[in-house]
Amino acid sequence: MIVLYIIGAILALGAFVLFAPVTFELEYDETFNVKVRYLFIRYKIPSDDVEDEDKQKRKKKKEKKPKKKKAKTKEKEETKSQSSIEKNLGIIKTAFKFKGFAGAKKIIRLAAYAVKKVSRLVKRHLIIKDFQVVMAVGDDDAAQTAVSYGKTCAYVFPLLGLICNTMKVRRYHADIFPDFMRTKSRAYIYAKLKIRPIFVLGMGISALFKIIVSPLIKSKIDTTIKNKAVQQSDETEQK
Repeated sequence: MIVLYIIGAILALGAFVLFAPVTFELEYDETFNVKVRYLFIRYKIPSDDVEDEDKQKRKKKKEKKPKKKKAKTKEKEETKSQSSIEKNLGIIKTAFKFKGFAGAKKIIRLAAYAVKKVSRLVKRHLIIKDFQVVMAVGDDDAAQTAVSYGKTCAYVFPLLGLICNTMKVRRYHADIFPDFMRTKSRAYIYAKLKIRPIFVLGMGISALFKIIVSPLIKSKIDTTIKNKAVQQSDETEQK
């Protein structure tokens, strides 16, 4: 009986861990910030500026050390690994590089591009709890402010419509307005996303099935078809 209680407790804990949502808070206020929260764990993804500082410190340390042939080979391996990691990070990595009002428009465009490329399973299970976009368009000249306001609306609103129509968005607020008192445009973007780990696990298993299992099944089917064709050709020759 005690064993059954232990098994039940383990299953309940596993279900709780798998069904507890992972939340992502994306915020852009002149710079891009990402916060991840799961149960009692909170983590802020370091921005590109922090990474650049770390790289500069590492370079200084390397400059102090004497140069060797082995060190060069190690540096090449590190650069290769870093380039592969940067490719895998993709959209989030590029979003950290954007700054200012122009960066906000690029982030919205990136989000719309990501929504197009995302699979159906992600669209079903990824929920955008809150999505806010506020843009104050300003310039030195009032006429130029009006022109840039019209261009911003024509550029941003279709992308926002694509995101909101494709994904599950619970709360949405967009406000783009001309600010004739400002000499510089300013933007603020906030998004809160939620997904359960069990769906991520399911997507990973399906991806592994497509990569590993499906090619094996196809190869077996091809071999069986070839064997049947060889047998039929042999039978016809014997006749």
